[in-house]
Order: sequence, then structure tokens, then C-alpha cells
Amino acid sequence: MKKRNFYFLMSFMITLVSGCQSTSQPVRSSSPATSDTVVARKDVDKLLVVDCLLPNQVRKLGGEFTYLAPRRPIKTTAINCEIRGGEYTSYDRADYRTSLKVWLAAAKKGNAEAQVHVGEIYEKGLGIIPDYELARLWYEKAAKQNNTRAEINLGYLYEKGLGVEKDLVKAINWYRKASGLVDDDLKFASSIEVEIAVSTQQEVKRLKQRVEQSRQQVQDLRLRLTRTEGDLGHRKKQLQLAFNRLKQLQSKSSQFIARGDRQTEKLASMKKEIGMLKRDINYQQNTINKLQADLSKQKSSLSEKVLLASARVDNRLTKLAGPSINILGKPLVLTRGLPTLQLPLNSRKFDLSGLVKAPAGLLGFTVNGRKRTTGTDGRFDVSVPAKAGRTRVKMVAVDKGGRVARLMFAVEKQSQPEVRLAKAVAKPLQLEDPGSIKFGNYYALIIGNNSYQKFPALKSAVNDAKKAEALLKNKYGFKTKLLLNADRYSILSALNELRARLTKKDNLLIYYAGHGEINDVSQRGYWLPVDAELDSTANWISNLDITDMLNVIDAKHILVVADSCYSGTMSRTAQTRMDLGLKDVKKREKWIKVMSKTRARIVMTSGGVKPVLDEGSGGHSVFANAFFSALENNLTVIEGYQLYKQIIQTVQNNAARYNIEQVPRYAPIKHGGGLGEFFFVPR
Repeated sequence: MKKRNFYFLMSFMITLVSGCQSTSQPVRSSSPATSDTVVARKDVDKLLVVDCLLPNQVRKLGGEFTYLAPRRPIKTTAINCEIRGGEYTSYDRADYRTSLKVWLAAAKKGNAEAQVHVGEIYEKGLGIIPDYELARLWYEKAAKQNNTRAEINLGYLYEKGLGVEKDLVKAINWYRKASGLVDDDLKFASSIEVEIAVSTQQEVKRLKQRVEQSRQQVQDLRLRLTRTEGDLGHRKKQLQLAFNRLKQLQSKSSQFIARGDRQTEKLASMKKEIGMLKRDINYQQNTINKLQADLSKQKSSLSEKVLLASARVDNRLTKLAGPSINILGKPLVLTRGLPTLQLPLNSRKFDLSGLVKAPAGLLGFTVNGRKRTTGTDGRFDVSVPAKAGRTRVKMVAVDKGGRVARLMFAVEKQSQPEVRLAKAVAKPLQLEDPGSIKFGNYYALIIGNNSYQKFPALKSAVNDAKKAEALLKNKYGFKTKLLLNADRYSILSALNELRARLTKKDNLLIYYAGHGEINDVSQRGYWLPVDAELDSTANWISNLDITDMLNVIDAKHILVVADSCYSGTMSRTAQTRMDLGLKDVKKREKWIKVMSKTRARIVMTSGGVKPVLDEGSGGHSVFANAFFSALENNLTVIEGYQLYKQIIQTVQNNAARYNIEQVPRYAPIKHGGGLGEFFFVPR
């Protein structure tokens, strides 16, 4: 048996190298919703999870003596923290300093949960470069108290060699301890056109107002641009001063050590200041990166506003068709993210040709905020450097009537192909007595977004969501809630309702079909509600926020199925489990019983950190077709990983027909704190 367990846990070492109105049905539950499950739309951010420091509790000892208990840190929603009289920092202003303020005191007193959170603060960085060595030290403290979450996190550090020397054997041992076990027809678009209807008199009035607003906004944008440039210059000076001070301290420290100086207190003080300076330098560098990204956006916005402000709107011009932008020659693939152009791996630049049509006359044309000229026929040729990974391209054309056409897409370098798993997949064994295993209640939150306000509309996400709900409800007995074309408020509210209702006896599946994006600076992945904007992440929902929500939901097993671009950023790694080799029914039942009691936070994604296809055959995505087929054909209890193995080859092969490398993943959620399994139990 020990040998079989070892084979199972060896699986952690296998790494696959490497996109309106809301309609819903309520989840039925015997548990009443608490008062913090509903908030006003303007307060939607209060549904996000924060580091909360609860107030002192008055306790009584004996008949007369009373005292104040220490303040207790917890992870909970901002609204729940307020209701309980706690103290927190708004999630968008939180960084490693504010988070440490909540957890560090309790961690130093030996609280294992607090020690894990402090370790995760250092591992995540939260505004600074991650400090994996400090993270390891705190994880080790918590692991000594048998904290499962700390054991998982230590396993990851050893597997990747972060803050420690890479040691796969140690990684396996930590994972072992924590686990509780000693024909698709995609449509291509050869060009994308932005068509604007012929304006009416009301449209003329609206355009004039917009031009006037742009003239006013130009001044404001120029002031903001000046402030940002000044702030950036100030930060760079501070960074240089910090670097200089760090060099001085390191030099003095080296001199002390070389002389064998015994002033240990002074040396310790220097080392402490060196550590603080390094963290401050990381923080300043991260801030500079963000300011530079913001500066680039401001310059792009200013160039567009300047063009629009110079427009002259009159009836003659607005009766003509508005501008349009066409990309010629190179096909853009419709994905669940921005439309994408695939480039060979060794490309250093990409050349694009296109055509701008402006019957009212072209006032200006920009590419990534820079003015570009067009020929008399509207043709343009541009060359843009190809960065590693992904490059965004934004084209804007403004005509003399004040109408605007925008085209945004991404250029993605093809990477080395990921390793494919074997085609032959054994079906799970039929259990003798599945009723003897208490799997608990099953719930599902299913989200399908097609009708985006600012992003390109999708074709199959809503169909995918509807079929997922019907299949999970009718064949597997899930209690479901369906959200179609959901905005940010609807998604966060639904997650918060589940937080208030589910217990440790429950299982939760979250299915998301829609656009996904990635922040090029932080490399953080996002789900995009239908009210997401192109140039602002305000309404985007980050994978980190989703993970935090899953951590405060009490359900024992949670599986996220994400069919969107860049969903692979949600997982720790592309690790998967090997075949268990449990061909004995009784041994398999024993394994299932153990895993059914082990906490699970797992994600199955339609692809890695890349675009994924939107539409396949039958009105469903390539991934959804394979996922539904595996569930429909299943006749017995099946774990998520076994399901994943049945679909991976199908998805890879079908996507390859369209020159898209799409490899699904199945792995523990990063900082999810669970290595168990999710089981599907047919009725």
C-alpha cells in the first residue's frame, strides 16, 4: 500500500510545459442568508475578502474579574468585518505592510493560521518582490503544528526551488503529509471591422457634446500626465538613494565581518536595515513599473482625445458612414480574450498592413498612442516589436465628424508545445457500494457571458453555461444557480451567498465561460464580467480575489472549471496525478473514502496562460464539448482528474486544427490550501 501511495504522490512532479442583464435562479438552501450577503451595487467591493482585525473581547474569569482578550485576525468579507466591528484596509489599498499589521502579532505568538498568512504575504509579494526565504520560515513554523496549508505551500517552494534548494523528494513528502495519504468549425476573421451607423440629428448633438468634453478632458489629461511623470521621476530618485544607502551598508557590513568586529548589536542592526532597504527597493521598483504602465495608458488616451477635440461636427459630415479599421492578410482568431494573432516563437517584430476607411475624411490614426500616416487610399503599414509572451495593440481612427473606430487585439508568440498525455485512458472502476461513502450535498454556480459592453461578443459561452447547468442538475443532482451575461456585482454577490450558506458537508463547482485577461505587469489573471472595460481593471475580477473567496467558503471540496483565456494563472503548477494503479475495487473505495474527507481546492482550465478558442461544433467551445461528452458518458463515481484525462487529448487535437495550442490543466488552486479531490456522483 505504501508503494501505491508513493506512485500517487509522484504525480505531483509531472509538469505540463507550456476569454447586460443578469438572469439567475436562486440556490435553494435550508440555511437562511445572513445580513451581509446583500449589499448595494455601489458597495460591491465590500464583498471582497480582506484581512480583518476583530476588536478585543471582554471575558470574565470567576465571579468578579474581567479582562480584554487579544484582538483576533481573520479572513472575511469587508462587509462582515464591518458588522463585527473589525478593522481592515480596503482591498485596493492593501499591501504587504497593511496585511502584516493584521497577522504578524498573532503569528509571533504561535498562531499557526496567522503564520501561514504571514508566509503567504511574503510569497505573494503584495506590492513588492516576493521574499520566498521569509515565506519558508513562517511556513515551517506552522507546519510544525501540522497545519495542512503550510505543508502544501512548503511542498510548492521545494518543488520550484523558491527560497530553498530545489528538492523534489522533500516536495513529495510535504504533499504526502498534507494530502492525508501516508469536428470543430471555428470561424476565422481575416479582418475585423468597426462599423458605425449613419448618424441622425440626435447623433450630431451627441457627437458635438463628446467633442466639447474631449477638449475639456485634454487639459485634465495633460495635467495628470505631468503629475504622473513628476511622480515617476521622484520615485526613481528615491530608488537611486535607496540603492546608494544599500551599497554603503553592505560595504560597512563586509568590513565589520572582515575585521572580526564583535559589535554584534551594531552588525545585527545593519543587517536589519539592509533587509528593510531591500524590501523598500522592491516596493519602489514595483511602484515604478505600475506608474510606467499608467503613463503609457495616459499617453494613449491623450492622443485620442487630442484628435477628437480637433473634430468639426456638422450635418453634412455625419450623414456619411463612420470610420472603420481592417487588418489585411493575417487572420485574427476569435478567443475568450482579445482577438489574437499567433506569431512564430523566434519573431522579433510583426508587420501589419491594413486599411482605414473614413468617408467623412480621416482626422487622425494612432497605433498604441503613436500617430501613424495612411496612404491616399487609407492603407497603412506598421511594424511593432514583438515582446516575449503577449503584446497588446490598440488602433484608433477618428474622422472629421468626430466619430471614432477602435480596434484592440493581442499578438502572442507561440511557445514550445506542451507535453501531451497518453491517449489510452482507462475508465474508472464501478464501485461495489458507493452509497457507503458520504459525499455530501452538491452545489454549482454557473456563469456564461456572451454580451460584453466593451469587449468583443462571444458566441458560445451562454450555450455552454445552459448545458452545464442542465447536465449537472439532471444527471448529477447538483443544486444550481445560473448567471447569464453577469456583471461584476452579480458574480461577487453570488459567491458571497455561497459563503454564507455552504458548510463543510458540501461540495461546490464553479463553472465560468467568458472572456479572461492577464495583467502584463503583475502577470495576474482575471475573469471579465460583461461590464469590464478595455483600459481599466476596475470591474475585472482577479484570480487572487476568487481564491480568497473560495478560502472563506466552508465547503469541503471546491472545483473551479474555467473556460477562458489565461485561466491557467489560477493554478500553482501544471502538476497532475499519475494513474493510481488501483485496479482493486475495494482499494479504490478505500482511497475515495480518504480523499472524500480531505479538503480540496482544485481548478480545471480549458488552457494554460494562453488564449483559448471560443466556438466549436454544436454551438459549444472546443473545451466544453469534450467536458460535456465525458460527463454524459460517465456511469460511475469519477474524480475530477480522471475526467480531465478523458478530455485533454480531444481538446488538444481539435484546437490544433486551427493552429492554436490549447492544453487543459488540472491542478490545486494557488494558495487554495487543499490537495484533495472532487467527485462526480451520477444519480
